Amino acid sequence: MALFPSRPRPRLRHPNGMTMIEVLVALLLLSIGLLAMAGIQANSSRIQRTNEFRGAANELLQSFAEAVRANPSGAIAGNYNFNDTGTAEPARPATLCQDVAVACTAATIAQADLFQIRQAIRRRLPEGNLFATYVAPAPGVNPTTSMSVWVYWTAQTESGNAPDDALWAGLEDNCPAQVAQLTPRRICVMHTISL
Repeated sequence: MALFPSRPRPRLRHPNGMTMIEVLVALLLLSIGLLAMAGIQANSSRIQRTNEFRGAANELLQSFAEAVRANPSGAIAGNYNFNDTGTAEPARPATLCQDVAVACTAATIAQADLFQIRQAIRRRLPEGNLFATYVAPAPGVNPTTSMSVWVYWTAQTESGNAPDDALWAGLEDNCPAQVAQLTPRRICVMHTISL
C-alpha cells in the first residue's frame, strides 16, 4: 500500500490539426524563399547578359573608331553618317576596298567600313545596329571635329523575348531620339570619335 494515493495525471490537450498548420506555414515560407532566390538568379543572369553585350558593343565601337580615324576625309564629307533604324541586313557595297588593284575613294572606303561594322554588330548583338553622325566644329569655339556613334541592340530577357516591363525603363536614355522611340526597347552604347 502506498502512503500517498496516486492521482491520475491530467493529460495535455493538443488542439487537433495544429501540427499540420505549422507544417503548411513552414512550407509556405520555404517556397517564398525559393521563389525569391530564383528571381534574384534570373535578375543577375539578365544583368550579366547585358554586360556581355555592352562589352561587345565597346569592342565594336573601338574597331569603328579606328576605321573612321583612318579615313578622316570620308568622315568630314559625311560618308560615315548612318541613321537607318531598320533591322534589315546591310547591303553589300560594290567593292570592299581590300584589293590593292581597286582604286577606292574616301566614300567607297566609308561604305565598305560601314558594311563590315554593321555585319559584325548584327553577328554579335541581338538585332544590333549602328547610328553615326558627323559633328561639325562650332565656329570659333571648338576647332575639333568629331563623330557621335551609337551601337544599339534589342533588350532581351533570359528567354530571349523583348521585355516591356519597368525593369528596363531608362536603358534607352543614352540613345538618340530616333532609336529611343523604337519598340521593343533598345540599349545603346555611345562613343565620340575625335578626328
